[in-house]
Amino acid sequence: MMKKVRSCVVGYGHLGKWHVEKALQLSEVNELKCIVESNPKVAEEIKVKYPNVKVVTSLDEIISEIDCAIVVTPTSTHFNVVHKLLTNEKHVFCEKPICTSSEEAKQLKKLADSKNLILQVGHSERFHQIWQKLREVMMNLKPPYTVRMNRVAAFKGRATDVDVIQDLMIHDIDLMLWLFSDHPNKVDSSGAKMRTKHWDQV
Repeated sequence: MMKKVRSCVVGYGHLGKWHVEKALQLSEVNELKCIVESNPKVAEEIKVKYPNVKVVTSLDEIISEIDCAIVVTPTSTHFNVVHKLLTNEKHVFCEKPICTSSEEAKQLKKLADSKNLILQVGHSERFHQIWQKLREVMMNLKPPYTVRMNRVAAFKGRATDVDVIQDLMIHDIDLMLWLFSDHPNKVDSSGAKMRTKHWDQV
């Protein structure tokens, strides 16, 4: 019988709820040991919804009982949470963006590599079927050609601890690099701060 991976989901916000559902669907290979939610009121609500899953308000309460973790906390907390998990020999799947700076991301990669641990970033958009089909089409395009991508979404009021580049445009940058299998010669950008203190239109 295959040994199950003992996992936990850290953070039960907009995406955390989705990750919990998916983790429970993988019950043949995965044992969702715990959900970590720092808000005591939300933690109590989770206990009612998932009575068979342990719910705690601190990662320290569960870290010795897991093999890996899914980190779905605000971006500004990612570095400290992921660093703690890697230091304690845990594999990590972290929602994008992995950190608020490339320097922090490089530190985490170095730590994961040194301990031979898996550190994966959740760029889920790349796995939509439409992008695979589009990539096949683009491989047959003859240069020169122009590609334009626009992402337009209503302001949701979440993930405002980082700018729209790190929250959403990071998907577009990742997709463009993947679709073209190349790097740009030049990048121009412009933006505005309309709703928050960060760039929220770029």
